[in-house]
Amino acid sequence: MNQVTVVVYPPGAYGSFISWMIERFSKHRTGVTDDPLLPDGSSHGYASFCKVKGIDDFMAGLEEARNDTKPWHTNIYAGWPSNPSEDLDSNIKTILDWMMPFDKLIYVDVARADEHILCYLRNEATMNRDRWYGMLGIDSDDQLADRLRIDIESHGLSGINDPRLTWLNIEDILDEHSGVLWHKMCNALGWPMKDNKLYVNVSSEMRRKQQKFYQLLAEGFKSDGTPVQRAAWKYFKDKNNGFN
Repeated sequence: MNQVTVVVYPPGAYGSFISWMIERFSKHRTGVTDDPLLPDGSSHGYASFCKVKGIDDFMAGLEEARNDTKPWHTNIYAGWPSNPSEDLDSNIKTILDWMMPFDKLIYVDVARADEHILCYLRNEATMNRDRWYGMLGIDSDDQLADRLRIDIESHGLSGINDPRLTWLNIEDILDEHSGVLWHKMCNALGWPMKDNKLYVNVSSEMRRKQQKFYQLLAEGFKSDGTPVQRAAWKYFKDKNNGFN
């Protein structure tokens, strides 16, 4: 039986990087790649954990993570445990009820519109379109704007107080002072971490590879861009009552 670390994050919110960080820098782990980064800026050179599951499927995955016994007796299960028809707070409470006292839950909060759009831009660039649209529950570019609006207007996780739960946000992950994330993860996991210098170097390179997405956000959006750019343009146009 394993201790389970649950990483809850919307697709595109750096969950594969967080999962790599947990495994690579934990002192009890060996054999994890030193460099998870692909040219597109994702950490899919380590693994792609992106998935959106209803709570029943998510809980089944947690059970597999618990019982697929590892020599080091820890395992990670990562993804987003709520489809649009479900309540995220209720689903997180279900996960916490399942967890044992020594388990951990890392929650990546995506709060602002620009952060949601950043995740969408990353998914558009780093994931197979059919796979990503399947997660969103859509099958065409025309549906993307409504799905983006739903995500932006979702309330996220409410203030659940549980010592096994650690909140991260996009700024924690992308902060140029990489010690912020390192410190939070050390506190969250409660076990020794190693090779901080390697972490600093890889996290710096990861942030550098996000610059193209920051640039797209800074430039704003037009109606003749990529599907995500068009969806973002429509979102802001509708929000501003037709003025963009």
